[in-house]
This record gives sequence, structure tokens and C-alpha cells, in this order.
Amino acid sequence: MQAAVFSDFSFWVFLGLAVLGVAAAGCGRAAWARAVGLAALLAGLAFTGGVCAQTGRPPLGGALESLGYMALVLATLAFGSQFGPGANRPLVALAWGAVVLLLFILVWVPRRVNPDWFIYHYTWNRAFFMCRLLAMPLLFYSALIALAWPGRDGDGEMRRLLITRSRRFLLLGTAVFLLGEVSGFYWCLSWRGDYWLWNRNFLESTMIFLLASAALHLPPKLAANPRALRLAYGPPGLLGMGAFLVHQVTESFL
Repeated sequence: MQAAVFSDFSFWVFLGLAVLGVAAAGCGRAAWARAVGLAALLAGLAFTGGVCAQTGRPPLGGALESLGYMALVLATLAFGSQFGPGANRPLVALAWGAVVLLLFILVWVPRRVNPDWFIYHYTWNRAFFMCRLLAMPLLFYSALIALAWPGRDGDGEMRRLLITRSRRFLLLGTAVFLLGEVSGFYWCLSWRGDYWLWNRNFLESTMIFLLASAALHLPPKLAANPRALRLAYGPPGLLGMGAFLVHQVTESFL
């Protein structure tokens, strides 16, 4: 009970600080933005830790666990975006805005932990859920970077840095996503699950993989065009996160 109260309190603190993170990024005061970002990141750690204390396991399923964990990953990326030569105010604002989006969904869907199904105790099941929940924000962050880099008349060096970063996160997110898919295949095979039946989850997973693969293997002429890269790097993360949010919202009310 105490863990539930603590996680709910830290949730509201996390959400409020994430909103402040968007405002701080827009104001352009780096020191203030970093201070707010660090506070939000700590609140996110407290929130996720409270949820883990309730369940006695990592966050694996359900809106509260999955969206809270993905918001923490995006908060970490948003905070890290404020440092280094590739620091970019629009990207920081977009990343904190993504955190606000995920947490705002939890304002109006039931905030309850997922039932502790017996399958959660097995390694391959945990690997599937954890990889899926990590891959989605990584792919989404790659899409946010693509949206944030300057246009044709903008800073060419900044655009080059952000294009490189977007590609790296697209590669990382795809690798983690495929690792999760392999874990899921082994889980279904061992438990005689529905791995031989086609459903909308498999369709969405295939679409995400095909879009990411196409973006990472563009012809040289298109790969040298920032507009083509922006169009290619955005869909995997946007589609993946969009489909995931639809699943979580609809399942929360069933």
C-alpha cells in the first residue's frame, strides 16, 4: 500500500517536472533546463521504482508499467540531449513533450499494475517484454531527432550531427526490437504459443522491422538527401509508438 501511494505521488511530480522541462527547453536557459531535467529524471526513477516495489519485478506489461518505464527512458534521453555538440533545443523540447504525452495518458486510464501472471517469472518472457519496452522509446527518439534537425537553410553542422544521432538510435532500437522478437519466438515455441498464427501484433512488428530496414538501406542518392532521411527515419518510431499506445489505451478499459 505504501509503495502504491509513493508511486502515485512520484507520478504527479514526474509529470509536473516533465511539463516544466518542455517550458525550460523553450526558454533557452540551459542551466535551468538541466536542473529541471535532472529533477524530472530523479522523479521518474522514483516512480518506476515505486511500481517495481508494488509488483516485485521489472515493469513488464500494462499501461502503468510500460508507459511509465518508456517515459523514464525518454526522460533519460531528453536529459542527455542537453549536453555535447549535438545539443538542440527543439529536440529537448520534443523529447520532454513525448514524456508528457506518455504520462498524460496515465492521467485518464486506470493506473494499476498488471496482474502478476505466472509467465512473468520466466527469463524469455521477461526478455521479450523488456526489449519491446526499451525498443519503442529508442525508435521514437530517433523519429524525434529527425523532426528536430534544421531544414535546408539551417545549421548544416548541427543537421549532420543530428542525422548521425538519429541513425544510431534507429540502429540501436532496431537491434533491441529484434532481440525482443527472438526472445518472443523462443517463448512461444517453448510454451506452444501462437507463433504459427498471424495476427495484428505480428503485422505491426513486421511493418516496424521493414520500415526500419528500408530506412537503414536507402540508395546512396537518397541517403545524401536530408529530406529523404527525415521521411525515412520518422515512420518506424512513430508507427511503433502509435501502435503500442493504441494497444495500451484500449486494453486498459477492457
